Amino acid sequence: MKTLFYEAPITSLSGYGEHSREIASYLLKMTEEFNLYFIETQWGTSQHSFKLDNNQLKLALKNKPTGDELIDIYVKVGLPEEFVNVGKFNVGISAVVEASVCSKDSILKCNLMDLIIVPSAFCKSVLETSAAKHGLVLSTNIQVIPQCVNYQTKISSHADRSIIDDNLTVVDEEFCFLSVGEWNVSDQSNCDRKNIETLVRTFIKTFQDYENRPGLVLKTHYTNYCEHDYDKVYTKIKNILDSFNNPPSVYLLHGHLAKQQLISLYEHEKIKCHIYCSRGEGFGRSILESTLSGKPTFTSNWSGPLDFIHDESFLIQGNLTQVPHSLGGVDTSAEWYEVSTESLAEKFKNVFETYEEYLNKMKNISTENKIKHTANEVYRQYKEVFNSYILSE
Repeated sequence: MKTLFYEAPITSLSGYGEHSREIASYLLKMTEEFNLYFIETQWGTSQHSFKLDNNQLKLALKNKPTGDELIDIYVKVGLPEEFVNVGKFNVGISAVVEASVCSKDSILKCNLMDLIIVPSAFCKSVLETSAAKHGLVLSTNIQVIPQCVNYQTKISSHADRSIIDDNLTVVDEEFCFLSVGEWNVSDQSNCDRKNIETLVRTFIKTFQDYENRPGLVLKTHYTNYCEHDYDKVYTKIKNILDSFNNPPSVYLLHGHLAKQQLISLYEHEKIKCHIYCSRGEGFGRSILESTLSGKPTFTSNWSGPLDFIHDESFLIQGNLTQVPHSLGGVDTSAEWYEVSTESLAEKFKNVFETYEEYLNKMKNISTENKIKHTANEVYRQYKEVFNSYILSE
């Protein structure tokens, strides 16, 4: 039996953590082919407090190598510059960078691997474009396998729903927009990848003169879920609101929500629409989850989400601009997306005023994504790739 080492931020409360746990669940289905060793790694500044409910996964994390094992297959989830060649066959899984060009070192590290798996066509194009820009040959095979989302509303408990109901009791508006994502409140607004300040300011400007106004709910944090983090985000929102006369309501949800609680938030009757104006996404898990709610979901017309939102009605127009600061793994010439505030304001107004029209348009997108992103379908793709490139070795 072949030995497989899987190194990933398995308990991280982040998108990479979600992806890592998803891949772990696939590997655990391959125990007849592999002797598995799972190695937990840190992911940035994210908290590692995810409560594992998979006993098989818990046991796999306790199965520690002695140091004498030969590594037949090494699978690493992380950024390309973290990739190393330590096994007979090496697999790198990454969302690469959320910009147009990654560093030369990232390409060199990708070439150390025998196979690269990325979650979107955008990620693959970044690697190919970057290799050409740096005058390198990208010698590694790249496969695109999307992420899955376990979106099962039928198992939401009364307690999960009650937590969301209690939080939204203070929300007076019956029509609310929702946006979910980390907010880099300590940086300049043009450096925040999720671009939440632009979202908030445009929302306020769009609706401040309306008589019956919608609300905006932000499920966000900065680096973790502590009280100090909450204070920083709350203060940021308050300062923005104080710069306007008579602004519409903006609400903050801060803290970790379990998956079914998050689904209850997506589907709450006061949440009518989901909206994101990120400057770049390797995949965009929260955006995909939002589409599965069946409610209108708007996103930037660039990067990963274009794999699962094709209708221009839900795409916010804009332009590529140079990344204004040095991000890890990003080339100095890299660009990312800046939404047009005019386009964003138009989407806000149009969906608020003609909601049923957008709700009907979203049905096909939601149905298609529910089929394409099930755990079974994505596992089938991983199994196919493993059979083709690894088990055949």
